[in-house]
Amino acid sequence: MKKLLATATLTLATAGLVGLSAPAAQADDFAKKSGSCSRDASYTMKLRDTGGDDRDRTRVSFFINSDKSNRSWRVQVKRGGQRVATTTKRTNNRGNLTVTRVVRAEDDARFTVFAKSGYGETCRQVLSLDREDRD
Repeated sequence: MKKLLATATLTLATAGLVGLSAPAAQADDFAKKSGSCSRDASYTMKLRDTGGDDRDRTRVSFFINSDKSNRSWRVQVKRGGQRVATTTKRTNNRGNLTVTRVVRAEDDARFTVFAKSGYGETCRQVLSLDREDRD
């Protein structure tokens, strides 16, 4: 019984280590940047390559953390200066909102997200999966 338990524990630990190494191998397919908006809110922008060899797709996520609940925000996503998505969402009861879109894009595409609240606060960030474009 002890031998079986030890084998199961070792197997789970090894599987966990293998699972941890996979994201490290895909480090170029993910980019993240955080910052402050024009007033009190903060944001985090994430890009992740979701396409395979035959499809070039990028998941663009923009998270806003503000202290104002139930406030309207208009969020625009641009790829290379061309608008690819626009939405209007309200913050939840904690003042947060997340906008996620999957769009066609090459790995070197530059994305700009611009968000403006109904009370005048703005957030803006430019990010690319291309390692040379990142800070």
